[in-house]
Amino acid sequence: MFVLNPDPFLTPSYRISPFTTANLASNSVMVDDDFADHYFNNRFGKNQWQYTFSGRDAIQLALQKYALKSTDLVTILTTSQNFYISSCVTKEIETFVNGIVKLSLKQN
Repeated sequence: MFVLNPDPFLTPSYRISPFTTANLASNSVMVDDDFADHYFNNRFGKNQWQYTFSGRDAIQLALQKYALKSTDLVTILTTSQNFYISSCVTKEIETFVNGIVKLSLKQN
């Protein structure tokens, strides 16, 4: 009974924001295309960009390119008038440097 007609309250639920479990089934039948690859190649140049599994991986990859020293300073600019920066962002940056400056830019 569980396999053919499972109780929705007993089946696993995947919540990888902003997606839901239902997205797994609909996304699995999507046709593969390389629209994103063409877009990024046109925008940044062929082989001048890279997919990452997470934002933290992207931050790590970007900061490795700069060969930062622990005494260097990283500045985070926001346009939201909000100084809140997620700790997962700042913790990743702090693996490279000791100092982070948070600045908010006023949007017109």
